[in-house]
Amino acid sequence: MTLGSFKFLLVTLILSPVYSFSQEIQLNIVNNEAFSNVEKTEEMFGIRLSVYNDTRIATKSISDGNTRIFYLSNLMTYKTIYLIKNRTNKLLFEERIASITLIKNNLIMLGNNTIFILEINEDFSKIKLVHKIENRDNYNFSKILGDNVFLSIFYDFHPLDAENKHAWGVLDLNKMEITRKKVMPDDDIVFSYFVNQLYSTHNNKIAFSHSTEYKIDFYDEFFNKIDSIVSNEINPTSNYLEEERLTQITSKQQIYKLKQIDDSLYTRIRKIYFCSDSVLYVLLKIKNSNNLRLDKWVKSANKWKKRGTGSFTLWFEEGHEYSKNNISTASDFYQNVFDLIYVTGDTFEVWYYPYIPTIETNNFNAQKDYYTPQNESILKKENYIGIKQISISILDNN
Repeated sequence: MTLGSFKFLLVTLILSPVYSFSQEIQLNIVNNEAFSNVEKTEEMFGIRLSVYNDTRIATKSISDGNTRIFYLSNLMTYKTIYLIKNRTNKLLFEERIASITLIKNNLIMLGNNTIFILEINEDFSKIKLVHKIENRDNYNFSKILGDNVFLSIFYDFHPLDAENKHAWGVLDLNKMEITRKKVMPDDDIVFSYFVNQLYSTHNNKIAFSHSTEYKIDFYDEFFNKIDSIVSNEINPTSNYLEEERLTQITSKQQIYKLKQIDDSLYTRIRKIYFCSDSVLYVLLKIKNSNNLRLDKWVKSANKWKKRGTGSFTLWFEEGHEYSKNNISTASDFYQNVFDLIYVTGDTFEVWYYPYIPTIETNNFNAQKDYYTPQNESILKKENYIGIKQISISILDNN
């Protein structure tokens, strides 16, 4: 059996926190507002989002029939661009989009089989497809790398489905072709079925994180290793997989078994956010519980040091108190349905569906505070995309 039928399958896991530090990380909601009304709600699974300078652009993973909608924001001005299907761009409407990257006036979109390069005019009123490249290496992640675009794939393909499980590439926008490629080691590849974002870029640098050990390697634009963060906080436990014969996955049943082992026995890095030459955030899943941990690393005097850490729940918990000044859940960082992007300072942004006002309560009740407002909006046909900004602050308890 091949795994082609569930290529890029992602399974949401449950996590948990440990460790206590004098400097505690806190999450705050800076802004949360409704943006655009949505008519077709059944196709809202997945919003891809990218930022370049002050401009954000978003589109759904799956197009609306013969129309692909692009949502733009520029210095608090919002607009919508419609691209109509024709013979030249029809693949853009037929393929699911895994990642997008906005750089200058170009938008790069990674489809299942095709890399699409689009061009946006100066006043952001029109968008058109200008070039297509076959996505032979199945790239599903893209980020700005200097004046070009970094591409990567990290997925446990069956050998009959793809040649490489972990590969990097650089898309040269001047030549409109992939000019640099490298096959990378596939350590921890078995966990690629689950939520992960082990890459991040800043300027001309790439950060790549191992998952079952606390190690982040930094590379230059030519894929040369230039720096590392190493901590002994995670003890490798790969013997569990060997004992359960799960080092090679050949069925969905094995994925479910792997999920159970992962939930209960593994503390792993799930995502990283490379915000500047001197700041990197690490999101961890801690074994056998329902929480997340977020670490902040700062580089000073040419050395990386952990400056703070925070423990958060995966989602809202019954009976707990919530406010915009301390949301105590990191669900927006962990989920994989809507892209969360770093924008500036210590602020991140997510465009999500459906919009719900910020939950502020002394005694959270899922039905009253979450599901009922959502259902009422749908019945009133007030189905909006939401734009949420989350800031990270550090509380010094000394």
